[in-house]
Amino acid sequence: IECLNNIKPTNNDTKSQKESKPYIALTFNDIHLQIDYKFKSKVNCGLPGGCCTDRYGEPSKNDPKAGYYGTPNSVCDIPEYFFQKTLEYIKNNITEVPEFIFILGDNNSHDFFARDAKDNITTTNIIIKAFKEIFPKSIIIPVLGNHECDFIDNYDFTRKDNFVNKSIFPLYLDVIDKEKVNDLENKGYFTVHSNEYNLMIFSINSQIYDLFNVGMINYSDFFYKMLVAIAKDLYKCETEQIKAIILSHIPFSDYYAIQDIDNGFKALFDRFKNVIIGVFSGHTHQDHIKVLNNIENKPIIANFISPSLTTFDTYNPSFRIYYFKDNQLDDYEQYRFDIDLYNQKYEKKDFSFQYDLAYSFKNCYKIKFINLENILDVVQRLYNKDKSVLENYLKNYYTISKH
Repeated sequence: IECLNNIKPTNNDTKSQKESKPYIALTFNDIHLQIDYKFKSKVNCGLPGGCCTDRYGEPSKNDPKAGYYGTPNSVCDIPEYFFQKTLEYIKNNITEVPEFIFILGDNNSHDFFARDAKDNITTTNIIIKAFKEIFPKSIIIPVLGNHECDFIDNYDFTRKDNFVNKSIFPLYLDVIDKEKVNDLENKGYFTVHSNEYNLMIFSINSQIYDLFNVGMINYSDFFYKMLVAIAKDLYKCETEQIKAIILSHIPFSDYYAIQDIDNGFKALFDRFKNVIIGVFSGHTHQDHIKVLNNIENKPIIANFISPSLTTFDTYNPSFRIYYFKDNQLDDYEQYRFDIDLYNQKYEKKDFSFQYDLAYSFKNCYKIKFINLENILDVVQRLYNKDKSVLENYLKNYYTISKH
């Protein structure tokens, strides 16, 4: 915080900000591919993850069986063919060339306790290559999730030979260059700068503030150096009138974020809140917003948290599209797949496949602009138990289908 206070704000006139073309960002998180998922296999295998596979025997006659597209209300994840079909559906029906694609982490299934680390590599490789193949003209930004680590959550920032550095980050070379991979290893984040859209995107390794990350025992002064480096990049954005987007897997101020480190990030966001136009995360599998406060407990910025593609354990598969205009977040659209409905249709030989537009943020919550003031107004209406807002927010939080 002391360091940030020494970086004095520039005197750029907001009226003379650089113009920017509109753009969209297709956003996925918590995909959680289960590469051995099997239709009509055993749903209740007695384990906390990784059922819906033939590894645990055949279901008995009266046992529930895995659905074709996925199995909600279970500890199963999604089959690879459902993920592939989703991307093809988006390209053919929603957007052929999104300017950006944000992949916010957690690629492999929840049965990490029963799998070899090579499966972590396989799932990330499948996901990266699928996005590149189906959207070859998009700028693809990967973010590390806690499930890509081996063992889960474990990432030692002081060891350059750790599993993620050796086996996961090299897979990103399909979509980012070697310099950015090196930045991930050495600085804990990388940036993508687009002159065309007057934008710098930050992909943060959120294991730096993950309380379950036992590798943080040895983090030394890595975070301080990381914070200073990010501050310098944000200061460059400020002086050159570039806008910034922050991507992370784990939300900031999450219930198990390391508090001192989380406070450092919030101080960073407070100082550069006029530069940052979006903070986007995943991890929880739910659809919600977290308003971040500074050390004086005053609201500074909103952290948008998008729902998962996986059904694990009670959700409808979802993805999001963020819309940007005039150097600001203009709106987002949330898409949702009614998994029970389409599983039933498949059983009846109806092979239709469609995502519903669940809502747009501005329309759903009756606001004209997405800014902190209007988001706080939505929060206040929730506290006041405004029936319409409360019902919509809870339906969206739990990804309840329209049908």
